[in-house]
Amino acid sequence: MQQIGRWFLAHSRGTSVPEIEQMCAELEPRLCGGGWLAQVTPGRDDFSMRAAAEGGWKGWARGIGVAESWDGSPLYHGCVVPVHTRNDLWVGRATADIVQSFLWESKHAMLWILSEERLVRVTDIQRGPDDEYKRWAKLIIEGGAE
Repeated sequence: MQQIGRWFLAHSRGTSVPEIEQMCAELEPRLCGGGWLAQVTPGRDDFSMRAAAEGGWKGWARGIGVAESWDGSPLYHGCVVPVHTRNDLWVGRATADIVQSFLWESKHAMLWILSEERLVRVTDIQRGPDDEYKRWAKLIIEGGAE
């Protein structure tokens, strides 16, 4: 019996429903391997199901990495942040909190570089110099940006 790796898609709030569905469909086969199948849940779906119980977007974003299913198993094994290019490393507050929650739990945090059709591991986040909500933190990736 194959195991299921559950992944959280940390898409931007402005991503259209067709784009989100296409991303999930493209990601699932990319995240399979080693006897694992992949299931990708869009952030919009998880938010609509769990945010109210977590006290709103702030508590929800910070709790994604530690969330558990009814049986105590991890709700997600990792997260994926889609970006257009390798240099699109700045993210907003909610995405930064989501990625940080996975890193704190030593779970997978991946950057999906759409222009390269490539997944790269996120190793850390670096808080931005100001409180601009769309450039809250910079994702630090394996191999760095070019």
